[in-house]
Amino acid sequence: MWRYPDEVTGVHNLRIRFTVDRAGKLLNAEVVDSTDPRLNTSAIEAMRRASPFPPLPESIKDIAGDPLIIRFTVGNRVRS
Repeated sequence: MWRYPDEVTGVHNLRIRFTVDRAGKLLNAEVVDSTDPRLNTSAIEAMRRASPFPPLPESIKDIAGDPLIIRFTVGNRVRS
């Protein structure tokens, strides 16, 4: 579960790039861009707590390199 810092409110976007191995283990996670740097540490910690992820499906293992680099953006409204 991702816990936002108490002092952060409003609408925010956060872009993370992370690397997982074929077994789903998190190898690296970094914030690429965010609207509030106070979210960055909590987002990376949430990624670490979520690891390991499910193993990659066999169909993806054939087309994915090892390790797999994933990028995603989260957009949320944080209420006080």
